Amino acid sequence: MDSSLFLRLSPELRNVVYEHTFTSQYAVTLLSGKVQHSLTMTCRQLRRETLKMYYSIARLNAHLDDGPATPLAEWLKVQGPELIMCINELNIWDMHNLNGTLHGTDSTTILLRSTPAEGMLYTLRPVGAWVFNRGWYLKDIMLALHGMGLSLSRFCIVNEDDGDSKIKQTSEFAIVPLEPAPVDLAITDDFTGVNEAARQFGLSDRARGEMITKVASGERTVRLVEGHRRLVFEFAEDRGIWLRNVRQEFTSELEDVDWSALGDLDRE
Repeated sequence: MDSSLFLRLSPELRNVVYEHTFTSQYAVTLLSGKVQHSLTMTCRQLRRETLKMYYSIARLNAHLDDGPATPLAEWLKVQGPELIMCINELNIWDMHNLNGTLHGTDSTTILLRSTPAEGMLYTLRPVGAWVFNRGWYLKDIMLALHGMGLSLSRFCIVNEDDGDSKIKQTSEFAIVPLEPAPVDLAITDDFTGVNEAARQFGLSDRARGEMITKVASGERTVRLVEGHRRLVFEFAEDRGIWLRNVRQEFTSELEDVDWSALGDLDRE
């Protein structure tokens, strides 16, 4: 390609050509096996010049078909954090509906600068405990991102005048760096990532403090109780302490009943 007439064009002109080539009204389906444009695989130089631009322009569709998001999470791991942050739009579908859309850095900036309606603004909020209910499909994705130093924040709509008093949640999510948030806990830098991961999953200050205390004491499987549900957090420490998996254990309301005592009552 060194002798190619195309490469004699200025970088600015080549970028115009790339943009026109990648722009399409159709989204790319991840399951097709042909995610990356053929131009990005022509040679090393063109790949360096085009791959990030391609991801920043293309719209991607991931169809989970009512199954787990593990394949999508694995695909994200293969891409790596640098390409993931370039993603323009990644739509996550079940068999019938669009569940959510992920946005990289540039796409997030554009959305935050836009106005969903007159007097309304976009803002970012942690995904929170919603992920343990209707947002469970995001769990594997969040874990994959956490392993790369990234996370998700949710786009919410607020009134320009009322601020956070009335928040409307959306199904749009921003891929963001997993930055530790300051908290009033006596912890070292080794556990600020643990704290932030817990915060992204919507745990309270008390629960986060309990988790950090257990992790600091050497536990790598931490169970926290929330109502009739146990949340199980599994940590790894091969590259610092990081959250590897989250799962739920549901308990019955009858679990705590002393059945032997009831038997004594029957005999009476």
